[in-house]
Amino acid sequence: YDVATAVQAIDEACRRADGMVLTVPYAAGSSERSQMTTAINSCTAQNSDLLFILANTDNAFTMASDSLTGRLSGGWDGFVGSQNYDMGTICGTIAVTGDLARAVSGNTSNAVPSTPVEIYLLASESQNAGILNRASGVNASIVTYAPTYTNTADLTPSNYIIALGVGAANELISAGITPSLNCGDDQLRGTLAYYGQHVYVQGLQATGQMYAHLSMDMSSGTESGDIFTAVNSGDMSTTGSASRAYTAPECPLTITFITHAEASSDFWTEWEAAARLAAQDFSVTWYSNGYDSAVHVSAIETACADSDAVVVTVPYTAGS
Repeated sequence: YDVATAVQAIDEACRRADGMVLTVPYAAGSSERSQMTTAINSCTAQNSDLLFILANTDNAFTMASDSLTGRLSGGWDGFVGSQNYDMGTICGTIAVTGDLARAVSGNTSNAVPSTPVEIYLLASESQNAGILNRASGVNASIVTYAPTYTNTADLTPSNYIIALGVGAANELISAGITPSLNCGDDQLRGTLAYYGQHVYVQGLQATGQMYAHLSMDMSSGTESGDIFTAVNSGDMSTTGSASRAYTAPECPLTITFITHAEASSDFWTEWEAAARLAAQDFSVTWYSNGYDSAVHVSAIETACADSDAVVVTVPYTAGS
């Protein structure tokens, strides 16, 4: 949370970059937000072609209409992240009801919890407006106010303790306190119940949006343009925000990719490498079927019985 370093990084990137992915964690009206706004506006005045993807910090989404000038006054070039307040309301409902399905359906509880709820925030993140909004969301879905602490000694370990992210959760664990819920991310999956953003996916998608933008600008083909239509300026995507409370899987999760890839294709070699990297938590089965529909069908039938998830390409024309 060193705004001077952030401003310096923006200034330096403005002179040499084609695109910038950045986070703006500071609250509206703060001196830090104002300093970052000035740096961004100065950069777009010097280099109007430079692309800006906002990531992670949904509280800064409205900067485009509130304070950014020039090309970005109409909106960021893209956004990847979670809506922190909404995430908090779901965490609060989980704390009160223990019912994940009810929580994610939008049926917030607004009920009195059977066990008092406390929220733990990492002291070093007390300037993060998004995380503070998450704490507000928790309290919006329960009747009895849940206090937020930054000192582990202030907590009552027998209460229902919500850690606002992996940093807070790890600090609690180091102090001998096991959080009831990690509200923020999936970084302790397998150890704690959690609800929040898939961290790896969020970073992957932020970079992917930037790549799509730059590809469209540099290419006259249609492929990159088709990608770009999903990330038009001003769109607010919440991809990377879906999660679930942890339950130990009975067997490794599997994902099957069924494609019309040709074994000798450089395109599909690159595609497969990226897909396998992104599927880091899965056991991967990959099919390169070419244009053999019978093999495609057989692969789908096999995957239907064996897989937790399937990615499929369907290259054939309608009516065929």
